Amino acid sequence: MKVRGLALLMVLSFGCGEGGYQPVPTDSFVDGDVPPVDVIDSVDAPDAGGCPPEGCPTGTVCHDGLCRSPCTDTGDCPGILDCCEGYCYNTASEPYHCGECGNRCLPEGNACLSGVCSCNGASPCDTGLTCCSTGGCLNTTWDRLNCGSCGHECIPGQQCLGGVCGGSCADHGCPEVPHGTAACDGTECIITDCDDGWVDADGIFENGCECATDVVDNGGPNCLEAYYLGAFTDTPSSSVTVQGFVSTGEPEDWFYFTATDTADTDCDEFHVRVVFTENPGDAHRFDVFLGACSGSSECEDDTEFEVDTSTLVPVGDELVGECPCRPADPLAGENLCSDNTADYYIVVHPADGATLSGCEPYTLSISNG
Repeated sequence: MKVRGLALLMVLSFGCGEGGYQPVPTDSFVDGDVPPVDVIDSVDAPDAGGCPPEGCPTGTVCHDGLCRSPCTDTGDCPGILDCCEGYCYNTASEPYHCGECGNRCLPEGNACLSGVCSCNGASPCDTGLTCCSTGGCLNTTWDRLNCGSCGHECIPGQQCLGGVCGGSCADHGCPEVPHGTAACDGTECIITDCDDGWVDADGIFENGCECATDVVDNGGPNCLEAYYLGAFTDTPSSSVTVQGFVSTGEPEDWFYFTATDTADTDCDEFHVRVVFTENPGDAHRFDVFLGACSGSSECEDDTEFEVDTSTLVPVGDELVGECPCRPADPLAGENLCSDNTADYYIVVHPADGATLSGCEPYTLSISNG
């Protein structure tokens, strides 16, 4: 029954043109169910639309949702009405006979405007699409804002698959998506690849890879596949800038680099700094690990990180820093010149509760010295 109801809905979901059926109300739908529709064996079924409950005036009958006069030719019809299939129609506005008898606007468009089939005043929809008053021609098989029918929105996190909120792609497959490829992962569709020059920044499979960009995102999907940025010396100082995107579908970008501490005799210029220079919507954070994926956590959920030995400062009863310093036997007010060379792992991820939207990448600056 659900399959038949859905098929009928695709046929009957046109708007408010004269003689048209009204869309099925959606305020009582239960997510996961196909919206209910009245089972009508034919669009010509009596009393299917706006005929008065007390019956039609004498000389007319309820047909195609309105009280109509029977006819044998156009001369039997009043005014500008034409005789089509035995009843009088206004071919300027009737979706059943638009512009001429027999020209149906279903399912291509939702209305007949001045004798032309139209979706909300624009071109009629292609076969397989439904005309909705908001959004125009939509594929209600996959559209989570109009799932199964116009205006039936799936709850956050639910995908619309096969016209059912929370349906399974194992049963219905995945649609084609703009500028990328979607595939079934268990029960949900995910973006598996983007065309060159496009990225998926919001993690929503329905809109595919929505961002056109020339940014090369080299961030690895996990620590074991972290992208190596190279070695950065403190003398001379060195730096790099990286850009990328993270999304709910691909929530991590992993990088690692080697911070090299050159041999020192009197002052250590080792100064590692990681900072966002562009953080759209303040929606990104990073964690830093020392030495390896399982190394000590140097910072979490931060936007700036520093390790600085280039200044000697008192911390409690100790002096911290290595400038001035000596390679052996430091004097009072000096520290030992040590080798601070180390690998640092960085993972960029969404901030807690952040909404990732728009097509602006984050920009991360990494420097030493």
